[in-house]
Amino acid sequence: KVFAAMVSSMDEGIGNITKALENAGLADNTIIVFSSDNGGNVNCCGKVSSSNYPYRGGKRALYEGGVRSPSFIWARNRLSPSKSNAMSHVTDWLPTFWSLASLQG
Repeated sequence: KVFAAMVSSMDEGIGNITKALENAGLADNTIIVFSSDNGGNVNCCGKVSSSNYPYRGGKRALYEGGVRSPSFIWARNRLSPSKSNAMSHVTDWLPTFWSLASLQG
């Protein structure tokens, strides 16, 4: 129930942001990035506090449950819709943002 409420709130907030960008005429020159930190904290305060199922581990673990997290990048007319399960790190994103911003020299 709480998770569903959080997802609903994020959806509304993202909608508000994109609408404001549209109204200001900035949507075509904007890159939106949402990223999560490491997986859920599966053993907090001596109790199971979250689940990363079907992945093993959580925060502070090198198993998939600790390092795998959702993210997305949106840049209208600059990126084609796609999905990737490849491993990446935020430091890999700089060249992508540089290219999207047309700053590449």
